[in-house]
Amino acid sequence: MTLDFSFLVWLHVIISLVPLVAGVPVVRGLLAGRDSGWWTEIFFVSVILTTASGFVLPAAGFTPALKLGVISSVVILAMLAARYRFGLAGGWRHVWSIGLMLSFCLDAFVLIVQLFTKVPVLMRTAPVPGAPGGTLFAVVQLGTLAVFVVLTVIAARRYRRVGVVTSAV
Repeated sequence: MTLDFSFLVWLHVIISLVPLVAGVPVVRGLLAGRDSGWWTEIFFVSVILTTASGFVLPAAGFTPALKLGVISSVVILAMLAARYRFGLAGGWRHVWSIGLMLSFCLDAFVLIVQLFTKVPVLMRTAPVPGAPGGTLFAVVQLGTLAVFVVLTVIAARRYRRVGVVTSAV
């Protein structure tokens, strides 16, 4: 397996691994009904950087990756409003907690796609995601989605305002 990427792609890959690591303590915190402090900050900043750096990568047309970047941007904008404009008041705390979970889920989905398109043993099970023989890919993605849906519902119910940020306006 040769990973002959440009510097820009390597930078994007490294940045995109940060929310996968930081997301674990963030989710644990949300499930415990609290904020995870600096882990949340690292996670949120790295999600923003991952999305932004994805837009500067070379692409032929409007690819699925760019579509995902647009979706991620909308989630990020909602999260910014929830936290910094509305101070996580009322329903905005749900926007924040669901946004954190959705951001983590999207990053996990991208990781799974990349593993199935770059790791030879996984490539043999589904050379192209969605192609015939891609049953393992579909099972892994659906399983991941199911886990994130359950965790997101629990997190949204348990998360309480802790260390609420004052409205910027």
